[in-house]
Amino acid sequence: MATSKGNESWSQILLDKVVVITGAGIGSAISHTCALQGAKVVVSDVNKAAADKVVADIIATRNQESDRIMSIELDTVEEQAIEQAVAKVVEEWGTIHVLVNAYNYAYSIIETPPVRKLAASLNMTLERFAQTQAQKQCMKRIGTPKEIANLVVFLASDLCPFITGANLLVDGDCTTI
Repeated sequence: MATSKGNESWSQILLDKVVVITGAGIGSAISHTCALQGAKVVVSDVNKAAADKVVADIIATRNQESDRIMSIELDTVEEQAIEQAVAKVVEEWGTIHVLVNAYNYAYSIIETPPVRKLAASLNMTLERFAQTQAQKQCMKRIGTPKEIANLVVFLASDLCPFITGANLLVDGDCTTI
């Protein structure tokens, strides 16, 4: 179990944990951050090309070894597809330590491609849309995918072994308004 010393670096706190992430949108930031922290990462999405792009980007930008990351096509509403994906990951890496469901996070107060698309459909720039949405919440800004990714890494690590079965809202205090 890891211990916290206040100034402890997060470097490699997920070393060799197998992390399966559904969704290549906000899941992209989660995948990047988990890879940076030493995890073996599986990027899954219903759109294989989107998952492949995330993997290629991680390999290129993080200097990640290609044998520590893979992409799979996965439609999370198909039970057989889920079983096949799990079998593939277990065959490759022996186990799964962490599952992250970041699929269809879509229209939220987090800056994601669907939010950009929503802003455009309202004839607004992302910046203007963000300002409008931010005024509706206490923190006066929208969240970033990196903020979600950091929470995922923390929860997936050994830094918080007694947190289980909790619903944690990462919404900039939006739900209290």
